[in-house]
Order: sequence, then structure tokens, then C-alpha cells
Amino acid sequence: MLILREVLTWPPCHPIFKTILKKYIPSLKTTIEPPKPQDFAFNLTLKKPDPLIAFFKPDLKIPDQGTFTGKFNSADKTAELNAYIQTIKLGKIVFHDFIIDESTTDSELDLNISLSKINFTDSLFIKDITLTNVLRNDSLNFNIKLADKNAVNQLDLYGLVNFGRENTTAQVQFLPSDVMLEHQDWRILEKTRIKLLDGKTEVAGLELSNGQQKVRINGFISDNPADNLKLTFEKFSMATLNQLTRTAGVKLKGTLNGDVNITSLIKSPGIAASLGIDSLIMNKTLVGDAKIQSDLGADRKQANVKINITNHGLENCEYCRFIPDWAWQAGQP
Repeated sequence: MLILREVLTWPPCHPIFKTILKKYIPSLKTTIEPPKPQDFAFNLTLKKPDPLIAFFKPDLKIPDQGTFTGKFNSADKTAELNAYIQTIKLGKIVFHDFIIDESTTDSELDLNISLSKINFTDSLFIKDITLTNVLRNDSLNFNIKLADKNAVNQLDLYGLVNFGRENTTAQVQFLPSDVMLEHQDWRILEKTRIKLLDGKTEVAGLELSNGQQKVRINGFISDNPADNLKLTFEKFSMATLNQLTRTAGVKLKGTLNGDVNITSLIKSPGIAASLGIDSLIMNKTLVGDAKIQSDLGADRKQANVKINITNHGLENCEYCRFIPDWAWQAGQP
């Protein structure tokens, strides 16, 4: 939906794309100035585009060339686009073999996106990612798949987006899907309600479960500090996080309960956590029962963390105040 909003507000192209989207989303509330008749095909090759891209997004790099081909006919309201970019670097994240395949028919718009690999770090990555979308008659069917059969974490997520319902921009519901974390099957509650509103996303009843383990997400995703997104953990196995921590040489065990509240998630997140970990084990060493209270303000100048650890009846309490480097440079005491 963020991409959709960008398209609808991009001055050079929005009349064309609005016309196409309106065909498949009749309820789309937007003013369309009919574009002049256009019927064209194109074949574009990107070569060393980084100096130009730097004007718009300095942390985006395309070190290898990319190709774009397509055609558009305004009278038929049809469009086709095929694209391939070997490597995209966004900050420290690297995307490999980015492919777009988009086409239209009288009844639907099909958009398929795939990547062979996404590197978050040298040792943390996901492989074989595909995103399939079918847009027709005010609804979008989507499938997000991580198809690497050897991965410990796998995803085959199906969902449906309904547009123009209940005076909201869109409403999302999940369909029966497969989620695997650390070789364990997880279930997504199908009654989840996600509303894409004007400037924010409301999440209600999103729950992932594996036996007694549960993760619930409720609240709002936006850039407003008054909007809160709450994550609740119930009997959550810390071993589920080992895919993330093993890159630091840490293997975890224990049971996590508690809440994490995040405000202004999109712009400048503030975080407050109240968590408890029963029988925390790190690399086969019993740490004990841990209670964690932490907060990071939206100004991101200071983080306060209080940790209580009880092991064999002995309690150890630590209180930490973290001040990031940028805060010191700005003169924060």
C-alpha cells in the first residue's frame, strides 16, 4: 500500500497509473485527469545510475546494470513491464537478482516479484523470495513465499486485500498459510483484521501460535508518536530467535513472556518493554530468571534498561543508561 500511495502521488506518471489502477479498483477514490492518448513500447538499460540515484536516495546503489522493457496503451488501459536488476544495495542490505513481471488483461492485473537472495549481513540472509499478486474487482490476492527448502525458517503466506470497504482505504485478511520458524510449524490466526487507513495501518488480532507459544500484535503502524503498536509474547521459546543470535555466537533457551510497545514505528520509533524470561540459558550456561524493563524515547537520545536476574535464590539487579554516539555529539549530557 505504501507503493500504491507513492504511485498515486508521483507527478510525472500518476495520471497513467491511476487510470490503470482505477480499472481494477473501481472504488479507488481519486481524481483522474484523462491522459492524452498514448501507445508505446520501451526498452531501457541502466548503466552506472548511482550518481543520478544519489540525488534522490543516497543510500541506494545499483552497481550492476539493469534492464526494463514494457509497453502501454491508454485506450485499452493495458500495461506490461518486465525488469531485471542483478544487484541492489540499500544501506547494508543487498538484494540479488531482482525481477519484476507485470501484465494486464481485461479482468485482472498480475504482478510477480522475485529475488534469489536478500543479505541483511554476510551471515544473515533469506533465499528464494517470491511475491505474487492478482488485482481485480476491488480485491488483491497475494502470496509471499520463501521457497528455500533447506532453510530453518520458511513462509508460504496467502492473503486477501479488500478495497473500498467500511470507508477505509483497504482491509487485509489472511488465508490458510504455512509458517515455519526454527523447523517448527506456526499458525496465523485467520480472523486478523488489518486496515490500511489514511496515513496509518491498524492491526487487530494478529496472532501467531505454536502450541502454547503465542505472539500477538495489536495497534497502529504510523509516524505519529501517539500511535502505539503492542507486541505480546506468551510462553515464547527463546530458541526461536537462534537464527538471529547465532551470528553473534549466542544460542538461547528459555521462555519469554511480556509486552513490547512501539510508538511512531515508521518515523522515529519509541520503545518500551516489560519482559520476563524464565530459565534463561545462554550457550548452555544457566543465567536464571530475568526480568527486563526498558524504554527508548522517540527522540532516541537515551535508553534506560533495568534487568533483574534471579539464580538459585540470589537476585542481581543492574540499571543501565545508554546514550548513543549521535546524542553525545549533539551535546546530550
